[in-house]
Formats: sequence, structure tokens, C-alpha cells
Amino acid sequence: MKRLYGQDYVPRLLHKKTILISVVIFSIFLIVTQPLYRFLMPVTQLNEITSKPAFQVYRALTGGSHPTRTLLVFANNAEQRIGGGFVGSVGILNGAHNRLQIESVRSIYYYDHRLEEKGAFLSAPEYLQNLTAKIYARDSLLTTSNSENSQKFRDLYARETGEYIDNVVIITPKVLSLLIKYIGPIDLPGYNLTITSDNILTTLQQEVESGQDKADGRDPKAILKVLAEQLVIRVPNLTSIQLTQLSDDIIGLMQTQQMYVYLQDHSVMEKLSMYQEPIAQAGDPNTINIAVANHAANKSSQAIEQEVRVTMHISQDGMARLSAQISRMHTSDYAGYYIDPKTGQGNFLIGDDLSWVQLTLPRDTKMITGGPMKAQKEPGVFGADVSTKPLTTSKVIAEFVLPTRYAMLEQITIDETFLAQFGWLGQKVQFKVEVPDNYRFMYGSDGVQGNFNMASRSFFQIDDEKMHFVFSKQ
Repeated sequence: MKRLYGQDYVPRLLHKKTILISVVIFSIFLIVTQPLYRFLMPVTQLNEITSKPAFQVYRALTGGSHPTRTLLVFANNAEQRIGGGFVGSVGILNGAHNRLQIESVRSIYYYDHRLEEKGAFLSAPEYLQNLTAKIYARDSLLTTSNSENSQKFRDLYARETGEYIDNVVIITPKVLSLLIKYIGPIDLPGYNLTITSDNILTTLQQEVESGQDKADGRDPKAILKVLAEQLVIRVPNLTSIQLTQLSDDIIGLMQTQQMYVYLQDHSVMEKLSMYQEPIAQAGDPNTINIAVANHAANKSSQAIEQEVRVTMHISQDGMARLSAQISRMHTSDYAGYYIDPKTGQGNFLIGDDLSWVQLTLPRDTKMITGGPMKAQKEPGVFGADVSTKPLTTSKVIAEFVLPTRYAMLEQITIDETFLAQFGWLGQKVQFKVEVPDNYRFMYGSDGVQGNFNMASRSFFQIDDEKMHFVFSKQ
């Protein structure tokens, strides 16, 4: 049931200051739609919408007769982390009596600077040591488990504030792009700007970094409040058909791992599992997971096109070897130059990319050759720092022996799952299987093509993908 969400929502120029915009917009969407559902729609349309999983999420966040509090976390995947992206801001939502209110939307540093004074209790992984020795909320999306990341973020927030929050919602910039696409262009005459789904990120980024508000010593994020006021006016004007489609598209973002909802309401979490939980866990048998963490302290992830070529060789005795080549092509020159009017210093949003590339294979996998890639403490996990300058390509090549042993009977069945990274901007994948010469390809899952003793599938991955290959002895 999972579907690929349109790639035309991938942002091209992001900056950590823009993350507040997404939080505000998504929060306003949640707040204004509930009364619209209840009072403006015919009963049949109301029933259709209230049966949607997105509405059930909303109902859980609003708490009914039991007040709830929710952390709204923005993962900026232009600066990727293993669990999604750099967290630049966080909102707090209060829910009660089927309504939501925004308590606050703040820069993550508002909390992290206080946490730094108390002392963080999590050590940064080795690859992130050039940025920080300890893990604070901004860098806390570290694992391949969204549930674990949500709880870890909640723990860090509790250490700073002394309060455990009920729910955590993590979103990427694709949520912002989606909502603006529905709402349409917004004129901001005070800034002489028109905000559209195509220019919202770059335009607001430019204004926040080097606009007149900042030059005059005012809060550079004042434009966000002006935009929010316009959104409050515009969102209720969406038709019931648009709201129904928007609800489906929000679930589409969950399916393609651009939004994750962690709720105290276990019944709703169970219903959401078919949309937002992976089809397998990293490290399980017959799984491959590739995740990236940018620690260049810039927004170069959005400019990287990654291609993965994996070949599984099955020997006559059933041993499985896996060769993997990961190519990272930097498609941009140095870009997004701006001068901070407050400091007078210039900088590029997109520059040299330095990223940790992590490959997780089944536990007990052994690496034969890996170049810069090295085995990590966790079984089946391998990683390498990969530096890619603008307009160049970097490669990592490694070979492994898998723990799986195949029974070389009259028929061989090979199943393999590629797990996607949360917030992933996508990658090209070619997966090939080669078996002994005395076997012939019979059939495979959708997209699999084969000839003689070989079969393969090529695809663009942004979601979990499962493949099936069947060979028969000749």
C-alpha cells in the first residue's frame, strides 16, 4: 500500500532558520481543521474524513477530556542525520477538548544552551565528534529507529525542562511544501514578497538571513508571524475534497518516512503502524539499510545524488557474498552565498559535503574488503566518512560475507529488503543476484528482470522496498 511521494517536493536550498516556518504552518493546520470538520461539512463527508488515519492522529493530539502536550520536532534533511536531519527548532502544542493551541515555537538553541549548562548525558558517536562531544537535542536523531529517536528527544527535553511530554511528532520540509501547495500563493506586502510552494524555502531563508528586519536589529523571524496570520485565514477556505486529499497526502508523507508520530495513545499507534513503521528492522536477516549523517555543518545533503549498486553472489555451496558500491555525486557548485548583516560575515549554504555513510547488514555479517569502510561495535554495522566536494563524485566499495546459507535444492528463493532512511531525499538502487551456472532465473517480484543465472531490479528508493527472486536448477 505504500506509495512514493512526488519528488517535486524536495527542497533545493534549505537553512536551519527556515525550520520554524514548517513548525508554525503544520501546527496551524492542525488547529484550524478540527472546527472545520465538525461544523462545515455534510455528515457523509464528515464521516469520510473522520475515518482517515490523519484525523485519528489529530484526535489523539487534541486529547479529548484528557489534556495532552506534544513536541513538534523539525528534522532538516538538508543537513541529514541517521534519524532524519538536524533539529533546528521545536514547537509545543497543548491539546484539550478536541482543540490544539500553540504554546511556543522556539529555536532549538533556546533549550540546548540550557542543557549545555547542565551537562548532556549522551556521548556523541565517533563520527560526530568534530561537531560535538555530547549529544544535545539538535543532534539527537541518531538511530535508524524513529520510535527510539522520538523517546530520546523527549528525554533530552525533559532533562532541560524537568517535564516529560506526552507525544512527539517529527516532520521534514516536505510537510511545509505540501501545505503551501494546497493553500496557494500568499502575498506579504510588508516585505514586498509573494510566497509560493516553489519559492517559500529560498525566499524566507533569504529574508531571515539577510533581510531588513535583521539589518534593523529587529527579530528576523517576525516574517513568520505575518505568514502565520495569513495561513489562519487561508486554511479554513480549503474545500472538503481538498481536506480529504490533504489527509491522504499527510499519510503519504508518513509512508515515505517524511513524518513520524509517537503517541501515548497505543491504540492509534497500532493503527499507524501499517503506514509509518518499517517492514523490517535494520540488522534483520536479508535486509540492507544505508543511512547518511552530514557533519559538515552545512546544508549540502540536498545537493547529493546517491547511487547504490549491490550484487549478491551465491556460490555452489550456498554461501552468500555481497559487494556494494555507494557513489555520492555533488550536483551543486558552492551555492547560497549570503552576508549576515549583523556580523558582516559571508557564508555558503551549500559547500563541501562531509558525511558518515552507514551500511547495516544482517548481524554476523563479516567484511572482506572495505577501503575506508570499517566495522562498528554494533554487529552488522559498517561505516565510513566520505568527503565530496562540489561538482565531484565520491565512492565507497566494500565486500561482505553474509551469515545466510542457502540450500542449493531444485529451486532457490532469495528475498531481500532495502530499508529507507527517515527523511531520505532518495537514492538510485540496482540490486543484482548471481547464482551458479546450473541454475536459471524463473520469476521475481514486480520490477525484477532476469536472464540465465542472473536477475536484477533497478529503482529509485524513497521508501522500504522488498524484492523476491526465484531460480530453478537446470
